[in-house]
Amino acid sequence: MTRPHPISGLPQLPYTPQALCNRVEGVMIVRCVITEEGAIEGCQVLKTLPYLEKEVVRTLESTRYTPVEFEGRPRRVSYTFTLRFVRR
Repeated sequence: MTRPHPISGLPQLPYTPQALCNRVEGVMIVRCVITEEGAIEGCQVLKTLPYLEKEVVRTLESTRYTPVEFEGRPRRVSYTFTLRFVRR
């Protein structure tokens, strides 16, 4: 099985102004489906951070990935993203 890699979209997840003002840091976990075409859909936040949930889901769903391949064919898979946010 191959791993998905981002091929288009915004690779850097943006901080919202509210998250910056409130000094939000930590890990966010989001489970999504990667389709056979590499689209992201059906995201479900498993661990959230304040002021970031909607923006993170919107950004993930607008990003294209290489499809996951199994036995040489693209497959629809559930994939868990672990996203670390650190203010700079």
